[in-house]
Amino acid sequence: PSAGTLRPLSCELAPLSRSDGSALWKAGSTQVLAAVYGPMAPRKTSLEKGSAIMSIIYADHREHEALLEKVLEGCVCVDQYKRCVIELVLQTINDDGSVLSCAMHAAVAALMDAGICMRRLPVATSLVIGEDRLLLLDPDQEEERLLKTCLTLVSSNSNPDNLLGSVGGGQDLSLETVLACQDAASKAAPVVISFLRMAIEQKITRQSKTLLSSN
Repeated sequence: PSAGTLRPLSCELAPLSRSDGSALWKAGSTQVLAAVYGPMAPRKTSLEKGSAIMSIIYADHREHEALLEKVLEGCVCVDQYKRCVIELVLQTINDDGSVLSCAMHAAVAALMDAGICMRRLPVATSLVIGEDRLLLLDPDQEEERLLKTCLTLVSSNSNPDNLLGSVGGGQDLSLETVLACQDAASKAAPVVISFLRMAIEQKITRQSKTLLSSN
């Protein structure tokens, strides 16, 4: 069984003027700022390779950098950016739980704002597991602290049932519980995808109106 819904979402695109793309993603009281720099030439020639390299800097949560890099490099059309680096810098503005999910969505929104071509959009869903295996979506910090067993699953809009990655622990999870978590995550993913698309569409509409008014 599952309980709860996603907390209210908010996304501000291009809050930073000196990056190539940026986004401030909010889920409830959790807020993460993401900035994209590039595609640009690598600083070291030893880093040059055929496809682009994703460089993730998340000083607040170094433990999440590897997963973010793996998932995002698999979703970005890296073959279109030969011998380039795409640098993504993340900063937690406020952590009230489910911060990895918030960071993933901030990163995706910033990449979209920068016009980076993506083959699919990753979606991260955080859950905590309570008594009687009750699943609680998008937990806040207090719920994470009390229930302790927290799991974040990453899927994509192209195939919500196929996991791109996962993080979590706290107790031994049965196969039944993991499958229930995956089912809850796949049902929550379309909400995030729709919100991402709406944010981009609203930005394009504002830009179109600005161009029309200036002519």
